[in-house]
Amino acid sequence: GTLILAPHVDDEVLGCHTFLASGTTVCYFGIEDRPTVSAKERREELAAVAAHKGFAWRAFDFAVNRYQCADLIGTVEQVVNACQPGRVLVPHPSYNQDHRAVYDAAITALRPHDRNWFVPEVLVYEVKPHKRRPGLFQGQVWIDSGTRQPLMETGKLTKLPSVWVKEITFTREYTQV
Repeated sequence: GTLILAPHVDDEVLGCHTFLASGTTVCYFGIEDRPTVSAKERREELAAVAAHKGFAWRAFDFAVNRYQCADLIGTVEQVVNACQPGRVLVPHPSYNQDHRAVYDAAITALRPHDRNWFVPEVLVYEVKPHKRRPGLFQGQVWIDSGTRQPLMETGKLTKLPSVWVKEITFTREYTQV
């Protein structure tokens, strides 16, 4: 099966949509109240999406925007040992401190050793370029889990071609030929 480690609700949809199906488990490290929606409502929405897509999920109660790598490692190890996945998707260590903490904890917990389940495939999701150069974009890439071919890219250019252009967003869909 597949295990997705999601720092927050929606990270799995934005970064791993094509993997959300039966045989996938998503672990959320925290679900917070927001000004427009409560944590309870977010859990209800999550349950409805999981039922619709067919994936399993569990949520932990780490304080959002305060994750610490050392606090997460044991949790990741426990989940991996319980699920025994063949594939784990981890968030790109982006500008968000929670994404970086989950990434670091996952890489530490998933290292090959004799104590934990060995995961043969570890993938990083979410595209966030480190430099602003022409042609680079900030966004997401969806990959077909069977063929491992790109299905779609969405995002915006990191460097604009003109001072008169304020933003360029795009969606690029791929087809098999």
